[in-house]
Amino acid sequence: MGIFDFFKDKGKDGNVNGIPNSETTLDGVKYDSHSGIAESEALLASLSENINTASLELTKDLLNIFSVEEIIYAEIAETGAMGNAGGIRIFIIKEEKLVTYISSYHSDKYIYFAVADLLGCHYIRNNKNNNIRVDKIIFDYYPGGMGNHVYVNKNITLKIEQGYFIFNKNKKVYHILSSVYGVFRNVAVQMQRSTW
Repeated sequence: MGIFDFFKDKGKDGNVNGIPNSETTLDGVKYDSHSGIAESEALLASLSENINTASLELTKDLLNIFSVEEIIYAEIAETGAMGNAGGIRIFIIKEEKLVTYISSYHSDKYIYFAVADLLGCHYIRNNKNNNIRVDKIIFDYYPGGMGNHVYVNKNITLKIEQGYFIFNKNKKVYHILSSVYGVFRNVAVQMQRSTW
């Protein structure tokens, strides 16, 4: 039995192999934990082919060039995370083009820890025991689930679409694709809950 066969085996009660289905509604679109996995991955693949973005490997030199305030959206995944394990994705606009800087713990440990420190220094968790001094809060933090962490610039308003985020700047629309659908879903649900 393949992974997608597992999700197709729904019982009369809507459960898959005895696992209850959990549903979430985002902007009138119903998402559930058992269906749409293959469809979501196909959607993201087609979007990524049609979106005018550039991907660059993040290096020490590039990390020193941009300001943390330029970061629109960033993901960092722990080395044992589900999905993009040990991965880093940072979205910045350069010359009116969305650029995705990528790296991972496995390709450059220095970059991985430098980015973790950079992102971690500019947000505050709602934690009474947090004694870290932050000079300027730049990000809202969202747990992406299963070891994934997402940081969104507080000055950017992301709109939730079906499987991705969009935002507008200077009359242009930019698309943000999370590394995996589960990260998108977890962040989208938290964003929607924070506006209630």
